[in-house]
Amino acid sequence: FSGEPTLQINVPYVSEIGEVRLAKALVERVAEEQGMRYQLGIILETPKAAMIAGELVETGLVDALVIDLLDLTQTTWGMGERDAQDFLRVYLDQGIIDSNPFDSLDQEGLLVFIVYAIQQARQAKPDNRIEITGPQLADKKSTDVLKGIGIDGFIQAKEPSLNDGSVVPSSFAKHLKNNFQKALFSPAIVSHEIAHLLRAILRRELRGFKPQDLLAG
Repeated sequence: FSGEPTLQINVPYVSEIGEVRLAKALVERVAEEQGMRYQLGIILETPKAAMIAGELVETGLVDALVIDLLDLTQTTWGMGERDAQDFLRVYLDQGIIDSNPFDSLDQEGLLVFIVYAIQQARQAKPDNRIEITGPQLADKKSTDVLKGIGIDGFIQAKEPSLNDGSVVPSSFAKHLKNNFQKALFSPAIVSHEIAHLLRAILRRELRGFKPQDLLAG
């Protein structure tokens, strides 16, 4: 892969430092086998992940943080986006809420977690890259607020089309059987050829994969 850009692999739903170590070990093994350069990112999608963002960065294993507004909204509000739409419309009609939290940034709840996570991460490692993704980025008022809290950029995520070579895959194979359900490639820095190759590699690697065996090695 000489001449290829550095690959950023973002691991989602991380709420424990041990999960970071496990993901790092697996990705490192595959990267060494394939001679790939990579950076490890963590996707913050739960309130707990936001609360321990500084500790995650302090491990020295994390190069970037991605704050997923969609999942963080779901876990903060305790409801799924699709299931909530019917009663959210009623809440809007009756004036219980001013805006749909999945369309516009919740500044009383979600923003508190985001600001805390950024502050703690910056204190632990000032040069750690922090990006934000999610449907609320379509709302200008939300992005204006987020631009002022110390992030490095936005990721406009779209669902990939795996049969369309012109689309860069943003997700790759389910790579851990228990806690990790997906991983995202930053579409700006990875070619779809590498993404598809890694999918195949990780599918192969995870047949009969036991996390404890990897850590023991």
